[in-house]
Amino acid sequence: MKRAVFIDRDGAIAKDVSYCSRPHDFQLLPAACEGIGLLNKSGIKVIMVTNQSVIAPGYFTKAMLDRIHRKMMRDLVQHQAHIDAIYYCFHYPDDRCDCRKLKPALIYQAAKEHGIELSQAFFVGGQWRDVEVGHSAGCKTCLVSSNGTPEMLLNQHNMTAPDFIARDFLEACMWILGSIRIEMVGGRQC
Repeated sequence: MKRAVFIDRDGAIAKDVSYCSRPHDFQLLPAACEGIGLLNKSGIKVIMVTNQSVIAPGYFTKAMLDRIHRKMMRDLVQHQAHIDAIYYCFHYPDDRCDCRKLKPALIYQAAKEHGIELSQAFFVGGQWRDVEVGHSAGCKTCLVSSNGTPEMLLNQHNMTAPDFIARDFLEACMWILGSIRIEMVGGRQC
């Protein structure tokens, strides 16, 4: 089984832009490329799982979302980094689908398709729902606190505490790699 880091997009690796509907609106956060590159070099799969409900009411199309994600991939490649797969839910919250976070269906699908052991996986996000969905799938979780102070983020939603709170995505990746090294030294199979 392979190791993986599941990541959210907005607030974790990209600037959280309200209704990011055009490629030129999309901007990776400064620590994202370096962090993803470190995970890539360590042989850890990087899989994005994101809610993109702006498609459901027609703010923009799946084709435009694909253009935004192609821009993201080009930006990452310029920094010798890449995301291995992207899974997204385009449903509106009221649609009650199984793929929208807080439900872990997309994580389970990715784990099955990529041979990932979820107990060995991590989920990094910038919002409380990322921590909740990561825990519900059996992953270790990290909250990137670039959207506010950690205490505010935790108390705002009375949420389950993440395993780690990072200032940015690079710090999250350093924690992940350190956790894996500790497991390897402790004699557990990776």
